[in-house]
Amino acid sequence: MQRSFPIFIRRKIPYITSGILFTIIIFSALAFILYAFLLPARNASAELSSAYYTTIIPEWVKNVSGIGLIGLCLTVPLYYVAKSNQQADLIIAENYFRISGKRFELNIYTSNVKRIYFNELKNNLGKPTHKIQLVIQQMNNTSTSLILINYNDADYVLKCLSKFKNIEFDFFDRDMNALYGEE
Repeated sequence: MQRSFPIFIRRKIPYITSGILFTIIIFSALAFILYAFLLPARNASAELSSAYYTTIIPEWVKNVSGIGLIGLCLTVPLYYVAKSNQQADLIIAENYFRISGKRFELNIYTSNVKRIYFNELKNNLGKPTHKIQLVIQQMNNTSTSLILINYNDADYVLKCLSKFKNIEFDFFDRDMNALYGEE
């Protein structure tokens, strides 16, 4: 018996997303240099601040900060594209879970699954977003996080998963963002 459910999964490629994040931090630091140099003129008038910028700030600070701002404008969208949600299918079979999307396929055998977390996601105000997050934690402590597209499928997913006796289930009513990015 196989049952398929539409899901969103966040694809995170460890070295690429970490490298882009490191680059964003570097560009932010470069852009911050100009802010630090402009602090003495913070309370001055616009004319005095522009005179301070043109006469006192060294050219290398202006160039480095410009590079930092341009780099931020280029890398922040890349970071969000690299961590974007992709649509896939969760297939629950007799002894494994298969997550298959357009360019990836992941098989997780139930003998390797330690625990499955269920979480109803909430927005910043603490109100439910009507999205169910599943986090599949394996024996080697790797976690795969996914979100059910159809909120109404949650009961049937739980029913299908409850037939596996060796898997523990945990239900949360709080934020699990720490687990969301670890796939």
